[in-house]
Amino acid sequence: MSSHSSAPSSASASPGGTAQPDLGRLAIDKTGWQSPRRTPRRRWLWLLAVVVLAGGAVGARLLFPAVREVRLAVVARVYPTQAMTALVSSGYVTAQRKASVASKVTSRLEWLGVEEGSRVTAGQVLARLESDDARAALDRARANERVARSDIDRAAAELTDARRNHAR
Repeated sequence: MSSHSSAPSSASASPGGTAQPDLGRLAIDKTGWQSPRRTPRRRWLWLLAVVVLAGGAVGARLLFPAVREVRLAVVARVYPTQAMTALVSSGYVTAQRKASVASKVTSRLEWLGVEEGSRVTAGQVLARLESDDARAALDRARANERVARSDIDRAAAELTDARRNHAR
């Protein structure tokens, strides 16, 4: 026989000869353990703290608003002639001499080469008029002239023929 003590062992022999653990001894020790319960008083304290912090943040925002610096700037479109202006005055200017420019024909203005008040030289082209109507009138007059010349030639030929017939 074996000389084992009679102390309880944690494994028992199985019929096949292998040791099996004793599951009866396994247990959870619940001594000294308490469930974490929150009391209603603690909840109210946390809620009060959150409300006080939020109120303080809103109050600080209202009492000390964020100050933003505003810079004003004037924006203006400046032309080169305005940049060199030394004197600005109001009034009116009259010309020393006035010249009237007129056309012999009635027509539309096609191109204007000068502006009011600009200096001009003798022989300078000031404007161009549409020439379509004038050109058509000229062509019509030249055609009428050709018809009249041919009428004169025909009349002269008839006169010559009439004189020959009269002389016989």
